[in-house]
Amino acid sequence: MKRLLLSILLFSIFPLAISCTNGSTPQGDYSISGTVTQTSKSSFLVDSNGIEYQINYDSKHTTATKNASPVALSQIKLGDRVTITHNGQVTRSLPPQVFALTVEIE
Repeated sequence: MKRLLLSILLFSIFPLAISCTNGSTPQGDYSISGTVTQTSKSSFLVDSNGIEYQINYDSKHTTATKNASPVALSQIKLGDRVTITHNGQVTRSLPPQVFALTVEIE
């Protein structure tokens, strides 16, 4: 009986311990650098060492800079070299997708 209660207790606490670690990574600790290969209204594709990523953004949550000066996200063009910072969450889709926090146009 004690084993059963202990097992139930452990299996009850384990999911809580896992959920406490989700989202605890500080924002902006991750980056992707590469060349813009396609653009659209709210995303663009970046080739980073042969891996293509879809970079999603919006003007409310994403800032863009060029030569350390703020620019509009609409100024991102094909062939631009960019460095994107994001929160580390990457989808398992093809292409993998991230949400940009910042975009630095080189």
